[in-house]
Amino acid sequence: MKPNTPSRPHFQKSIPLRFGMAVGIGLLLVGCGKHYWNKPGAGPSDFNRDSAECARENSVQMTANKEYGIVIADLYKMCLKSRGWNRAQQLEPSPAEWFRGIEEDGPMRFAPPTSGASGLATNNTIYRLSFQKR
Repeated sequence: MKPNTPSRPHFQKSIPLRFGMAVGIGLLLVGCGKHYWNKPGAGPSDFNRDSAECARENSVQMTANKEYGIVIADLYKMCLKSRGWNRAQQLEPSPAEWFRGIEEDGPMRFAPPTSGASGLATNNTIYRLSFQKR
């Protein structure tokens, strides 16, 4: 004779499993893709200029000649947004006219601006520095 134990209906037993699977799938989908920047009508040179200017404006300078600095990523992102850039997650490969920017605080090397014939800076390159622990 079977002990008289109440049993739950089958659908109640599978609720925690379904919930766990839904959470797991959701986390996987959130992690897909990287963040990129876009501004209608803007091209790579526009992004490079705005990105470099925002990085310089929102960095703690490490050297007297302002060649190296630690970029504060949150301030950098707010700067680009104030210039009309939109940030969104995109799957790889990213669509055309979407550009990768700085995503975390860290040291950068700023290429010295060079003046063109009009007197405007023409080289706004930034380089991510990585340091290895020894």
